[in-house]
Amino acid sequence: MVRNAECLLGQLRFDGAHPHHRRQILLVHDLHAAVGVAHDVYFEVRIAHPARQKLDRRLHVEQLADQSTISAKVRSPQYPATLDDFDHAVIASFDPIPQAVVPPACPECAADGQLPIVPTLDDACGDLRCLPRLHVLERDNGPHVEAGHTSTVAGVSQPAREYALETWMIHADIDPTGALVPPIYPAVGYVRPRLDEPGEFMYSRRDNPTRQALEHVLARLHGAQRAVAFGSGMAAVTAVGQLLPASSHVLLPDDVYGNTHRLYTLILPEQQIEVDFVDYTNLEAARSKLRPTTRLLWIETPTNPTQNIVDLSAVTELGHAHGALVAVDNSWLSPYFQQPLAFGVDLVVESTTKYLNGHDDVLGGAVLTNVAQLGERLAFLQYVGGAVPSPFDCWLLLRGLKTLAVRMERHQRNALAVATFLTQHPCVERVHYPGLPNHPGQDIIRRQMRGPGGMVSFEVRGDREAARRVAEATRLFRLASGFGGVESLVAHPLTMTHASQVGLEIAPSERLLRLSVGLEAEADLLDDLDQALSVADQA
Repeated sequence: MVRNAECLLGQLRFDGAHPHHRRQILLVHDLHAAVGVAHDVYFEVRIAHPARQKLDRRLHVEQLADQSTISAKVRSPQYPATLDDFDHAVIASFDPIPQAVVPPACPECAADGQLPIVPTLDDACGDLRCLPRLHVLERDNGPHVEAGHTSTVAGVSQPAREYALETWMIHADIDPTGALVPPIYPAVGYVRPRLDEPGEFMYSRRDNPTRQALEHVLARLHGAQRAVAFGSGMAAVTAVGQLLPASSHVLLPDDVYGNTHRLYTLILPEQQIEVDFVDYTNLEAARSKLRPTTRLLWIETPTNPTQNIVDLSAVTELGHAHGALVAVDNSWLSPYFQQPLAFGVDLVVESTTKYLNGHDDVLGGAVLTNVAQLGERLAFLQYVGGAVPSPFDCWLLLRGLKTLAVRMERHQRNALAVATFLTQHPCVERVHYPGLPNHPGQDIIRRQMRGPGGMVSFEVRGDREAARRVAEATRLFRLASGFGGVESLVAHPLTMTHASQVGLEIAPSERLLRLSVGLEAEADLLDDLDQALSVADQA
């Protein structure tokens, strides 16, 4: 048993689909005996995996014996791992350097024959920023503790069931109280048990239970180790820029979002940040722009607004070979249709204002990563810079995420209908939509995207005046900036979202309009565009 041990990490979890199944997860300072945990949940000890070090979240455990409950309260850590991430585990010492590791074994096999090994630090994780992650196994036939080994714990039953993304999003934030709707924690400050013992939460800018829940869900959606939420999409974009040392060189796409363009051309140059604009669909052209000081390759795919498709794996390989970070603005598709971390990128930025919220009533952003050091730095920038979302905004985002799947499918279905209609209209010269069969990026689309999304851009025949007449003649497509909400919007990027690029070679066409296709009835949307194009043609 473990008495008066110091717990480096404690987590109380509920199965989203079966909230009555409780899981307790522990890492202890010293392991003196095989440990069993309440509710027939056991640990399989494997090799360590980088994750957040939680030395500032130590918890005191009075007693933990085989098949016993935990007498001390074990609270959720600041950045809880998700069941999908529990592929490695280890009993850790305070450093935390692993004390004992059991070689991986299939869950179907008994672990009785496994012998503990004591690895060196390099064998375990390579640096002291390592904290283990856990693979939780559920028991069906009562408790089992490995016999004969006092420094290891193993489970031998089948892994917990996995659910489709659509199912998991609905059940992801089940509250430990059993409430179907999680609470909002508006408190700014939290009481310390003692002067030298801060609680899990201290000050809401540093951490907040509602924001913690949001970050957990966002990380799971992207398959990320870490999600850091911000008060707007541009706050998240700016945080990535703040990762760069002075005098860095950055590559941006040649049709980059307007405010990202402003950040890198009007603000960050004061830190000697230099930028070049490239067409990432031409890998050799991008390679030719690299410099010894290039530190970041920033990608949009599809690009905003012309919907070029970038090969994430190829550009990531290019950037990493040069020693540069690779970041992707994924707001255009959301993690429902594209998960860039799966292709090796270092950072993913989401404007959670858009599809993730889906109702045009919240400003928010997030940065996601699987690189522990980047996650630590981003959390520090979040805390010190203070660009955090309010608890209420986090709660609204959690609510919006529950319907992400059904919304994205309807957005996409309507967008394909709109794009197909526009390709056949005599007043339209060109349509930009990845779902059209003639889009040049089809091979990449099939490889890295679940679907083409809900955004459509098109160029009208004529000039800027013709585009203006169409935009002002629509009735359901409201003339407004933004995208990703339930209502359909129309924008003129050169005048609105990309106004900073007027007069530049990278500026979008003056004839181009951008549609955020909403959830209205397909026939009504097509009728609205038809009448607007007809009005413009008659002028």
